Amino acid sequence: MDYNLYEYYLTQTAENDIDAVIRYISVDLSNPDAAKNFVDQLEELFEELCNTPKLGKTINNEFLRRNDVRLVHVKNYNIYYLINEMKSLVVILRIVYSGRDQDEILKMI
Repeated sequence: MDYNLYEYYLTQTAENDIDAVIRYISVDLSNPDAAKNFVDQLEELFEELCNTPKLGKTINNEFLRRNDVRLVHVKNYNIYYLINEMKSLVVILRIVYSGRDQDEILKMI
């Protein structure tokens, strides 16, 4: 039986991001298998983050209003998250295509 140190929580924005990525891959690119693969990889990453929450590097960016946001990657997507140690929670903030303007994304976190 696996035991995770932390649980993960998706913000509404992160859920919307995932929905948009799935829709883009499965509908716009007509590749539902790739969309399923992406979701599987996200789930694996989230489980890994629950076991090793400090896996991602802390972001130092002038546009970021917080100093505790971390970054990991799945394929061409950046996953921004933070750790709530009091609640043993990994909070997934955003899942964003890496080709987008990341400074603009970070301004909204």
